[in-house]
Amino acid sequence: MGETLYALTDDDRRLIREAMAVISRLRGSVVRPEDPPPPQKAPDVYVAYPQEASGIPARSGTTPGVAWCDLYALRDDGTLQRIGDSFTQPVYNLSTEAVDQDYLLVQRTKHGKWVVTPTATLGSGLVECCLLEDHPGKGVVFDVRVGEWDSTADGWTYSGTAVDKAIDHRYMTEYPEAGSRGTFFPKESTNYGTIYVAVDMDCPGGSSGTGDC
Repeated sequence: MGETLYALTDDDRRLIREAMAVISRLRGSVVRPEDPPPPQKAPDVYVAYPQEASGIPARSGTTPGVAWCDLYALRDDGTLQRIGDSFTQPVYNLSTEAVDQDYLLVQRTKHGKWVVTPTATLGSGLVECCLLEDHPGKGVVFDVRVGEWDSTADGWTYSGTAVDKAIDHRYMTEYPEAGSRGTFFPKESTNYGTIYVAVDMDCPGGSSGTGDC
């Protein structure tokens, strides 16, 4: 038997055209949801250690400070592991305060630049200072020596000779004598570059004695 051939009549073509017109109108009236935003890529965060003992210099105007740093990764066991033997990158400091040579949290921007994060050091930022003079009273700047953390002894040492500035804004507190120690945190200062703000201090006279800083 031969194949049966079917042909569209004029009515068939008219119905098809009308159906396609209706479909076209409905498609144009449907509000299509916007494409979902692309998934956000987690930033690359590593630990950097400046190669120079001076750390990373402060920003000057619109020019960030920069220094070459070795990069480390924080392993699952909580230890730091250097990334390769020669993987170093220039790391930028956007702060108006220099960053000491220490293990710093850094983040890579989408343009591939490495920047010190606002909370850069792995510590809390609190330091111990020793008074080089009797506490002069609330709101008066005085001389201190900033301690250095000894990880072997788990304590603060005062082998340096640098003199720094500190201030105490606390109310209703007694003022200790020279040689007393206390907890301070560094803040930017127009007059001194960095000033150390008191959090707490020894009782008057100092539990650590005098002349040991």
